[in-house]
Amino acid sequence: MQSLREKLLKAGLVTAEQAQKVEAEKPRPLVSPSTNQPRSARNVPPPRREREREPEREAPIPKLPPLPGSKEHQRIAARKQRELDAGLYELVRSGEVPLQQGPATFYFVTRRGKLRRLQLSAEQAQALEGGTLAVVERQEPDRVDHSLVAPEVAEQMFALFPKAVRFLNRPGSQVGFLTEEELATKKAEAAANPAGNDAPDAPEPAAEEKPAEEKPAGVFIAVKRAT
Repeated sequence: MQSLREKLLKAGLVTAEQAQKVEAEKPRPLVSPSTNQPRSARNVPPPRREREREPEREAPIPKLPPLPGSKEHQRIAARKQRELDAGLYELVRSGEVPLQQGPATFYFVTRRGKLRRLQLSAEQAQALEGGTLAVVERQEPDRVDHSLVAPEVAEQMFALFPKAVRFLNRPGSQVGFLTEEELATKKAEAAANPAGNDAPDAPEPAAEEKPAEEKPAGVFIAVKRAT
């Protein structure tokens, strides 16, 4: 089939020179130098103004801690309490010293303010006086008992929860010391209610505690030996 150029040349309507000039000036589609595709077919990013009109993505809102008193806050507190109790119990068992029954009576005060006594050998009573033994809580599932442990174990327990240590003679910061007046008062309270005083303490959730207050240097150790 003859092209339009050939037909015009054959009819004598245009010269060969004019036909070549028209062919040279014919517009061509824009071609990408890398893909040899028209510009309209390429993946060309939108103009800068169009990009500026796109909404910016908002930064994610950080998760806030649960409010005190909420169920989530209580759940987290209960989990931390269980972990603390388990850690304290492991420490007690790791450094527990078997109690040696003997004539020496050692008095100490529980976390609930009750007077407790241990019948010990003279050697263990002297160890408590000298700071080479300590009295700490041992929280069982249904009650709170007390054990003798090495002072290193008591120090670790004190760092985790001070109230778990009931007696420790350490330099500069004695724990659980009683004056004569305090001991006499506790004895009178125990005599007035012997059944309640001798009953083991019920499990008590450990709360955040402040460091134990230091007693004056003149207080004496609450160890009374039977005469």
